[in-house]
Amino acid sequence: MRSSLRGAIAIMATLLAVSSASAQLVMLPMQTSFSRGRASIFVQPRVIPGTFGYSQSYYGFSGGPWNGGFAQWQWGLPVVYSPPPPIIIQNIIQAPYGGALPAAAAARNGVVIPPEFDPPAVKAPAKAVRLGPAPKPPEAVIPDPPRPPVPPAGRAEADLIADNGTKAFADGQYGRALELFRKAAEITPNEPSAHYRVAQAQFARGKYREAVAAIAAGMALRADWSEARFTPRSMYWKKPAVFDDHLNALRQAATAFPDDPDLLFLLGHQLWFDGQRDEAKAYIQKARAIGKGQTPADAFVLK
Repeated sequence: MRSSLRGAIAIMATLLAVSSASAQLVMLPMQTSFSRGRASIFVQPRVIPGTFGYSQSYYGFSGGPWNGGFAQWQWGLPVVYSPPPPIIIQNIIQAPYGGALPAAAAARNGVVIPPEFDPPAVKAPAKAVRLGPAPKPPEAVIPDPPRPPVPPAGRAEADLIADNGTKAFADGQYGRALELFRKAAEITPNEPSAHYRVAQAQFARGKYREAVAAIAAGMALRADWSEARFTPRSMYWKKPAVFDDHLNALRQAATAFPDDPDLLFLLGHQLWFDGQRDEAKAYIQKARAIGKGQTPADAFVLK
């Protein structure tokens, strides 16, 4: 009896040892990496359960199947499995020891990879081109506003002198005004208005022929003299009635010398720019008929 019990215990110990060894043999990791040189070889075993073994029972010992790559064991005899599965090295399927590859697996094999090889060079991604700041839009060029024409040299000085002459004229200082007007005309001889002022000063002094000569000088610079905005009465702004006195004095002279074209033209000239144009036309036309081109009346445009 004791010998039978001892034999059973010995058999159990042997079976347990075999079971432990079998568990260590089959409980390999699902993927193992071996290094050789600069290449890495990945081994991924596949466990294929066998089709035969001991069945489980309520009494005794029986083995358990694989589950997720690990052996789950129950008490009983170990389950016997078929030969180990094929081993995949990179894309080459190697046949297990003592077995052969199926036809489908063998067809997948390509060129045998040598034990030593250099992995293909991996090109670094191209560096992104660094772009500078976006160009600024062109600035809108705003043209300068048109500038007034540059006055002739000495124009400012001539205007100042003419202003002083106008003040003297308004004060009744006609001799002083004539002197200043002549000086301004010498500085700007091409200014028609400068000759007009000289003519008004001569008219106020009773120098009628000199006044006609100054008007002729101005008309030579401006053909449309009759369209100018001259207002001789405005020069008498302090004493407007004095202009009428001077005009009546000229009228008396023209009446005394009715055949004098200069007197007739000067009287018509003053009446024209004073707004009395109908009477002015009669005197200017008479001056043309008498003067026969000897007076400025021929160049004076009547409209």
